[in-house]
Amino acid sequence: AAIRELLESDDYPPTEAEAFLLRELLSMLREDGLIDAVQNQVLVIPARQAWPMYRDLSVYRCQPNRKFRPCDYIAFYTNNRIEHRVARIKSVIESISLRPPNDTDYPVETQQVEDVQNLRSAVESSNWKAEFDGQYKVMFLSGEGDPDTIVLKKPIMNDLKNGSGRRYAFVQRQRYVSLESLMSANTTSEL
Repeated sequence: AAIRELLESDDYPPTEAEAFLLRELLSMLREDGLIDAVQNQVLVIPARQAWPMYRDLSVYRCQPNRKFRPCDYIAFYTNNRIEHRVARIKSVIESISLRPPNDTDYPVETQQVEDVQNLRSAVESSNWKAEFDGQYKVMFLSGEGDPDTIVLKKPIMNDLKNGSGRRYAFVQRQRYVSLESLMSANTTSEL
C-alpha cells in the first residue's frame, strides 16, 4: 500500500527511475508471495494456553497492539503439533480491558460491541477470568463448529530436529505458513 501510494502521489511524484524501481520491488514482492496473499497466509502461534482458551471462548488473547502480518486464519501449535482446527479471524481489537465498570468505553467498531459483551459474559462464567485482568489484544475467531473454521484431516506433527537429533519447537513466537501447505502437510518439515 505504501509503494502504491508513492507511485500515485501528486504531492511528491517519484522520478521515472524511482517509479521503475518501486514497480520492480512491488513485482518482486508479489512474485515471492510476500504481498497480496492475505487469504493464503495462516498465522501459527504457540498455544499451550491459547488452544484451550480458543476451544472455550473462540478468541485469541495477547499483549495489546502486538503486530501481526495481515492474514485471515490462525492455527494453534501445542504439544509438538499444529492442532487440526484452523480458525478464521473474524475481527480484532488492538487493546481492550474487560474489567468493569465501563461497558460503553470500548474503543471498538459498532459490530464488535456485541462480541465484546458476549466475551465478557463468557469470561465471567469461566475459568478464564484471571486471564483477562488487564489490557489485551483480542482476536475474535470462528468457533470449532463454525463453517468458517477449517478442519485438517489430522494434527500436523512436529518432526523438526537440530544437528544432534534433538527436537525443537516449530513455533517460538509466531510463524506464517500458506493455507495450501497447511492443508496438505503431515509434518512440520513439509510446511
